[in-house]
Amino acid sequence: MSKQIVYVDMDGVVVHFPESIEDVASEIREQCREWCRTSGGHHSDFEGIFATLLPKDGAAQAIERLLSKYEVFLLSTQEIPTEDYFALIK
Repeated sequence: MSKQIVYVDMDGVVVHFPESIEDVASEIREQCREWCRTSGGHHSDFEGIFATLLPKDGAAQAIERLLSKYEVFLLSTQEIPTEDYFALIK
């Protein structure tokens, strides 16, 4: 019998997500700040930000417990340009 599926939100649940540009990891903060300034984008959309996010206390252990009983998928927002989205659903 296959395991039931559980979806767990990653941002702010499993990992600490930076609420402001000042909370972005120091090693990419200035690059991120410059990207936001020139692109008009939000720091949460900066490429590479997810690689710097640290897990919340107990998150790894909680996921391990879930994995013993469920098939677990981590969810996060992935921006898909509109034209790509429509190509995917055709």
